[in-house]
Amino acid sequence: RAIRGRVRSQRERPVTDLLQDCFEALEEGDSGYYPAVSNMGSVVVAGMGRRFVALSLDWLMSWAVGSMIFDQGSGRPFWLMAVFFLEIVLLTWLTGASAGQRILGLTVKGFPDQLPLGLGRIAFRTLLILLVSPAVVFDSEGRGLHDRIVRSAVYRKAKAN
Repeated sequence: RAIRGRVRSQRERPVTDLLQDCFEALEEGDSGYYPAVSNMGSVVVAGMGRRFVALSLDWLMSWAVGSMIFDQGSGRPFWLMAVFFLEIVLLTWLTGASAGQRILGLTVKGFPDQLPLGLGRIAFRTLLILLVSPAVVFDSEGRGLHDRIVRSAVYRKAKAN
């Protein structure tokens, strides 16, 4: 977004503006701030809003499944994370997207070649997501640190003009 002739960085923007833009991006399907990689033919790098909602859906589904399988106990949080890990890894490996990503029309592919990821890269990417920090640190291209490390990106189909 241009402010007085220059693009304002994510750090300079108030949190309320960032949240509003995330939901606008979710509704509009616009990656917005990442012109360097946002338009790559028929797919674009997905915006933060869609990716956050997809991750939340994955956690909720994993929690629901894990809660049906595992009793309340001291080891339950570990098993819930294991269910999340398996859900993300298996579905991304088999279909190119987790359940939450599939619902929102997103897919995970290699960057910049857009080729499917192998099982090892998917497992490592998911492990980094579980560490949280790599998943919340983004670069100017809109890719999380976990995506940069494994050379991947989350894409969505571009709108037809």
